[in-house]
Amino acid sequence: MVYTFSNVSPDIMELIIHYMYTQDVRVTTDNVQALLVMADYLLMRDLVRSCCDFLTEHLSCCEISVLPN
Repeated sequence: MVYTFSNVSPDIMELIIHYMYTQDVRVTTDNVQALLVMADYLLMRDLVRSCCDFLTEHLSCCEISVLPN
C-alpha cells in the first residue's frame, strides 16, 4: 500500500520517518512549524509534545502569537 502526502516536504517526511524508527528528531526554528503540523496530523503525541516544548523554550510570546492556526 502506498500513501501520498501532498502537504508535506520530503525533508519533514524524512524527519518523521527517522523519528518513528529512533524516537529522536532535531527540532529547529526552521522545521518546528511543519513538523508540528504533520506530527499532529499523524497523531504522534510524543513528537507533538517535543515540538511544543521546543516552541516554549525558544520562541517569545510575540513570535508565538503570529504562528498560523
